[in-house]
Amino acid sequence: MGFIEETGIAQQYRDSRILPIYEGTTAIQSNDLVGRKVLRDGGQTAAGVFAAIRAQLDALRSSANPVASRLVERTERAVESAERATAAILANAANPRDAYAVSVPYQELLATLVGGWMHATIAAAVLKHDSLSHDDERRLTEADFYGAHHLSKVHALAETVAAGEIS
Repeated sequence: MGFIEETGIAQQYRDSRILPIYEGTTAIQSNDLVGRKVLRDGGQTAAGVFAAIRAQLDALRSSANPVASRLVERTERAVESAERATAAILANAANPRDAYAVSVPYQELLATLVGGWMHATIAAAVLKHDSLSHDDERRLTEADFYGAHHLSKVHALAETVAAGEIS
C-alpha cells in the first residue's frame, strides 16, 4: 500500500487540488478583487498594500543579518512586479475583459506577495530578539526559503497579467 496511501494524505492532497475550482469560487473572488478593489478605485487599495509592505521592509533594511538583506531585496523586486501587474490591469480598464481574463493570476500574485510580507514581518520581529533561539533560526530559514522559492513566482505571474487576454 505505501506510506502515502496508509496515512490518508493522498486523499487530502486530491481534495486540496479540487477546492479552487468548485463552483468557480476562485474566479468569483478574483473578479471581485480586480473589479472592486483595483479598477473601481484606480489601484489605490493595491498601492496602500504595497506601501505597507515597503514600510515593513524598512524595518529590515537596517539589519546586518544576511537573510534580512535577501528578503528585503527579493520582496522589493516582487512589489515592483506587482505594481507593474496592477498598472497593466488599470491600463485595461477600458476593456475590462482583458482585466478580468487575468484576475486569477493576479490574485495568486498578490497572495504570494502577501506571504512574503508576512515572512518579512516575522523576520523583523525575530531579529529584535537579543539572541536567536532555535525557533528564531527556523523562522529565518523559512523566510529565506519562501523568498527564494515562492516570491520568484510573482515575476512570472506579473508577465501573465500584463499579457491580458491574448486572442
